Amino acid sequence: MRRIILLVVSCVLLASAAAEAPQQPMRDGGGDRLNPEIKRLHEQIYRDQAKKRLDSLKLDTERLAQLSQELKKSVDGVNPDAMLSVEVIKKADEIAKLAKQVSEKMKGQ
Repeated sequence: MRRIILLVVSCVLLASAAAEAPQQPMRDGGGDRLNPEIKRLHEQIYRDQAKKRLDSLKLDTERLAQLSQELKKSVDGVNPDAMLSVEVIKKADEIAKLAKQVSEKMKGQ
């Protein structure tokens, strides 16, 4: 969903840049270099995407650390002869799911 939104935003930005300067070619005179304005827009979009992904990763890892600490406290307080509660098992499952999401975000998926 985020990729679609970012694609739409980049298309709108490119279209607005093209509308403001219709006399400028997409290429910079004879090479494969992009027009400097378009190159700047691409770089800005890339930086914005990277910042959003990093912010999201920070929030997720903070939540992961918090859940891990809560799970440790819960397990430390359990009687060795007793069974683990459903709540503890659900928390472990939530940690596993969040860890997988963090891993996928780090890979850029």
